[in-house]
Amino acid sequence: MKDIFFDDINDKIKSRDNFPNWANTYLPIHKQINLIRTALGITQKQLAKKVKTSQTAIARLEQGLTEPNLATIKKITEAFGCDFFSFIVPPKKLKQILDDKINQKAKEILSFSDSSSALELQKPNSTQKQRQLELLKKELFEKKRSILWDE
Repeated sequence: MKDIFFDDINDKIKSRDNFPNWANTYLPIHKQINLIRTALGITQKQLAKKVKTSQTAIARLEQGLTEPNLATIKKITEAFGCDFFSFIVPPKKLKQILDDKINQKAKEILSFSDSSSALELQKPNSTQKQRQLELLKKELFEKKRSILWDE
């Protein structure tokens, strides 16, 4: 199967195994906010005023009881004088995610074929099955990727 643009995209979107070490020490956003606010000596009330919300809302956020939206996170980071970076981080290279989905879908499709061919007199041998699998995987990769995501 062709890698089309996967080499290029892997340079732009890093999987977890290619992420910098400092980014792998994940700390939930509510804990980051609490740690930074405390380290800077800002009270919850002061932060709430800067973000134009209530002290209760900040307290609930820091306890992990509510999830802040992106706009709120940006306001908080600005109040701290910090930058905010947001990344979508795949667990592995996108090509591998796609290959896994293709294998899963191809095997699923061929299992239907196997059950219907059980009724026929001549079932395909293992070499024929493997060839069918490879052809189906190629077709899914090149022409029908969107069906991989149908339930």
